Amino acid sequence: LQLSLQIPQMLFQVAGRWHRNLFLDASSAWRESIVADVRIGQPQIGRDPTRFAETAQVTAGLEWSRQIVDNPEWLRFYVGTTLGYRFERLLGRGSLDGVKSGTVESPVLTAGFGIEIDSFEISDRWRHRLRFGITGWLPANGATVDAGGAATKLLEPGASINVGWTVSYY
Repeated sequence: LQLSLQIPQMLFQVAGRWHRNLFLDASSAWRESIVADVRIGQPQIGRDPTRFAETAQVTAGLEWSRQIVDNPEWLRFYVGTTLGYRFERLLGRGSLDGVKSGTVESPVLTAGFGIEIDSFEISDRWRHRLRFGITGWLPANGATVDAGGAATKLLEPGASINVGWTVSYY
């Protein structure tokens, strides 16, 4: 189970991983996992403090990780990709308070990479990790909504720093 915050987009992420070798054999130095995640939040659109995108994204895919070096064993590199769906709606604040657009949606591709640090063992089978990386998303379709008297682009590609806390059971 992973809980993360994506900065500067200010999306909260909950992800789950299930270790399963689909494309790699058990002797590989890489660890393969099926991953599913949900991201929600209301990031500001550009530099305009009156426009925010109410966002929800659900995806599933694969992730691979491995130790960076044999020693120390507590430092791992990860890379992954998922496919899913992204929903966005314009919300107004300040002078646009109360303005809302309809929800727009699109299939989305995500990719991410970073490092994972084993911080401590909770017990023989439970581990606590910290995760730092970069994540990006590419919606298949963009959309422009007209709310509050101005056109606003939603479902734009983007990237964020991902800072996470993970609890793992082995």
